[in-house]
Amino acid sequence: AGTVDTGTVLADRWVLTRRVGTGASSHVYAARDPRLDRWVAVKVLHASLASDPAFLAQFGRETRAVSNLTADNVVRFYDADTHQLGDLRVPYIVTALMEGGSLAGILGTGRRLDVAQAIALARGAARGLRAAHHAGIVHSDVKPSNLLFDAQGRVALSDFGISRAIASATSTEPIGPASATTRYASPEQMQGRVLDGRSDVYSLALVVMESVTGVVPRLADTIAGTVALRSDGPMDISVDFGALREPLAAATEADPLRRCDAAEFLALLAIAAERVDPPRPLELVSLEDLDEQTSEFEIADGAGLVVLPPMESGTPSESGAQSEPEEGNREGTLDLTADPA
Repeated sequence: AGTVDTGTVLADRWVLTRRVGTGASSHVYAARDPRLDRWVAVKVLHASLASDPAFLAQFGRETRAVSNLTADNVVRFYDADTHQLGDLRVPYIVTALMEGGSLAGILGTGRRLDVAQAIALARGAARGLRAAHHAGIVHSDVKPSNLLFDAQGRVALSDFGISRAIASATSTEPIGPASATTRYASPEQMQGRVLDGRSDVYSLALVVMESVTGVVPRLADTIAGTVALRSDGPMDISVDFGALREPLAAATEADPLRRCDAAEFLALLAIAAERVDPPRPLELVSLEDLDEQTSEFEIADGAGLVVLPPMESGTPSESGAQSEPEEGNREGTLDLTADPA
């Protein structure tokens, strides 16, 4: 119960065409925008969250903040609102459709990045974090499934603030030790301390390390064990990371006051990039052959295949690219705490 059917039109505009994924907190759809003749992604949050005032208030704050965040390495935001579903108003978010899949999809195939590729990935994601932090926005859930690629292979960060909104819901179960948030969390995040952008930098560094080795550093079977490991002095950065060793060491300091911020991380990565050959293009796991599973996202189709029907008029040119929305398209960040009509 509480799911939105394909074929549903949200806000008289977003036509839900195919459900491409589902997880603990949402369903993800590929959708058509006939007005601009393009594809978009629509994340529909589960109906159980719609009746939670704390969640709706935080969801509204987070989407209003991210609606003004426009950067090349941040997934383009188009709209956020609620859809009436029975007696509930189900929240949803509309963003650019990233046809290149996610880093989680790449890692899920068993492929790993070499050092040059990892440096390029880190630089793109760090640029997105720098822009967000400059705007006063902390992501707080940097993980492989939130690093998405467009059709040209450019990386962009998605789902800003969603984890904080879900965490604010009174109905939400405590985060378990196997959750993706715990896997990549900074020591201060797991300790429940106030976060700034350096927490995101720590998480990104762990993601980058996993992309090279296939292993998340200092991860125990319990939250308490992981906190203890990540609070225990400097991270041991293997010589196998080569030019990445210095940036990763600076990004994984246990004490956030000693850790680099996103801008400093970028400066160190620029130096590292000069010490390696140009990176080879990544082998992306696109929407056409996506078959990834993470703690937050799994493919709904049993075959793991996503085949999008053609647009009624024309074809979606560069549908993976983050084209600029038309003027006034961000008015969809409405007051989601208002009583339903």
